[in-house]
Amino acid sequence: MRRERRARCSPPATSRAVAPALLAIALEKPMPRHRSIAAFVILAAGAYLIVAAAGSGWSYCLTVDDLVQRGAKPGSRVRVEGAIDGPTLASDPASGGARFVLRGESESIPVEYLGRVPDLLRPESRVIVEGEVDAAGTLHADVLLTRCASTYRGGDSR
Repeated sequence: MRRERRARCSPPATSRAVAPALLAIALEKPMPRHRSIAAFVILAAGAYLIVAAAGSGWSYCLTVDDLVQRGAKPGSRVRVEGAIDGPTLASDPASGGARFVLRGESESIPVEYLGRVPDLLRPESRVIVEGEVDAAGTLHADVLLTRCASTYRGGDSR
């Protein structure tokens, strides 16, 4: 018997017709129930983790005026930007904290910061503070960031 030689490049004509039919059958078959439940549980857990991380880690930076106008709830965590009212700055490097009034365009709030006082903390400097507001309206900050000047002014070079 003599065998026919077929070209190896092209599949037989029958397999070309069978492949789309097999694909259609595979797509009609429903996914097993236990796999559907597992996929749903994984997607739900992923969605929960994203929402939980977003709620706890993200806070918008408000101006002092926005914070006062909105009226922050006691115990809520906020991030506020403003300028230190010069005469109110009192820092105690020994205890590691500072007290000052943070002012905006027309409003101001008292701030108590407990932590390492940055070297660039000066009266009238712009800062960003993050912490919780108490019932009296005082912001108890645990994060204090100073904003650097946009231009460098070096000393006299003679």
